Amino acid sequence: GNGRIGGLMFTEALRELRHHPGRVAATLIAIAVSVGFLVGISMFVRTQGVALGKEQAVATSKADVVVDTGGTDADPNAVTQAIKETQGVGAVDTVSSMSMPATHNHDSVMIDLHQVPSEPFRWSAIKDGSWPSKANEVALSEDAAKDLHAGIGDTVELSGHSVKVVGITDDPSALQTAPAYVSLLPSQDPDTWVVKAKNGTTPEQLVANLEKTLPKVKDAPQFNTHGDTGATISTAASFQKKTINDLTQDFDVTKYMLMVFGAVALLVGAIIITTTFLILLAQRRRQIGLMRAVGASSGQVRRRVLAEAIVLGVLGSALGVVLGILLTVAGVAYTGALAFGLTWPWGDIIVEFLIGIAITVLAAFLPALRATRVAPLEALRPVPTVEQKRRTGIARIIICSLLAVAGIALSVGAIVGTGTSIIVMAILSAVCLSATLLIATPLYVPWLIRAMGFLLRPLGPTARLSTSNANRQTTRTALTEVAIMCAIG
Repeated sequence: GNGRIGGLMFTEALRELRHHPGRVAATLIAIAVSVGFLVGISMFVRTQGVALGKEQAVATSKADVVVDTGGTDADPNAVTQAIKETQGVGAVDTVSSMSMPATHNHDSVMIDLHQVPSEPFRWSAIKDGSWPSKANEVALSEDAAKDLHAGIGDTVELSGHSVKVVGITDDPSALQTAPAYVSLLPSQDPDTWVVKAKNGTTPEQLVANLEKTLPKVKDAPQFNTHGDTGATISTAASFQKKTINDLTQDFDVTKYMLMVFGAVALLVGAIIITTTFLILLAQRRRQIGLMRAVGASSGQVRRRVLAEAIVLGVLGSALGVVLGILLTVAGVAYTGALAFGLTWPWGDIIVEFLIGIAITVLAAFLPALRATRVAPLEALRPVPTVEQKRRTGIARIIICSLLAVAGIALSVGAIVGTGTSIIVMAILSAVCLSATLLIATPLYVPWLIRAMGFLLRPLGPTARLSTSNANRQTTRTALTEVAIMCAIG
């Protein structure tokens, strides 16, 4: 019985939304924008972080195993020889790169300068020209060549050394510094090796074999195979995952900061949803009164309204997820991260989808409660009673006064206090005073409207009529003002 009643509630809700789509358009847009903002933040930040991690780990992208001595004093030649002699090793090469400025005429750009990797480990190909083979030659990525306005045959300056451009590579668009390649970097001891396994040897087997041979090298560090810190022997996949995780953790801080704006979007969305439901229920006040008069309980009416809110929340949140994905695609296409593929933080997306539904239901709960807390005959009246308005106004004044006093006290404490606690007090003060300003809008907005109407009175009866209409429904006008204030603020 309860399941059938619930099904009828949702059927009625869908019928109401289908017959009056214009009434709920603002609510759907508010939910979609709020959820889209959250999903866009999560996907964009995670995609950007993963793309940067992949770019940082590009030198190991063609390897099976990565050996990192952690900058210890181990002899590089001895390490290379030990790796070559290890069972299952097919090829080995060192990873050598450094960042430096490159200039051509009046153009300048920071580049990641790599020593040309051996054939099995090359992650890019020559698009035009050839790989550098002499000390005074360089191959530029398309991004670097474009930024420097340089082509094959031109001479560019790398930290004061003149080199000739002999090739252009097909590297994807750079997110930070564009890559370039030389035949030999200035002398520096390498501390990272990339290893290719022979056919029939898995990366995990090769790691186990290297664990036995590398510790025998003179001055060899204490290797670990977890890929955490210090000297490591790890599969290339583990090494790249660690690099990506390190970067995405830094990006998570950015995500949490941006989520503050997402919370503002949710607040504005909730205000718009509440306003819309207040208007919808005001339009249907006589319908609700008739339902109560013929025997519908307040709980049945409330459940029907909340069923409509759930349907709206699901539809709006689904549209918001689509909007967030589109925003992410546009953003990462602009930054160039799209070349590394989209990252799908499904956990965040599902949570944000559910948040959209929850916010819709919570925002609709107060209007639903207000519409069903009245007697059947009273529900047929067009407006609330004077007594109801007076009680609501007194409660609002008390709440706003308490918040204002708390905000002022916290402000004084933040001004005269010391230490890190003043930051917390300042934030809490801002929250209290902002809440005071927003909650008190029905108290001061009518006076502001009257003042504006007085100034506009010379314009004729239209100005007087506008003032009167704006003040007729104080709550709706105040909620609209709150939404605008939050959005602009």
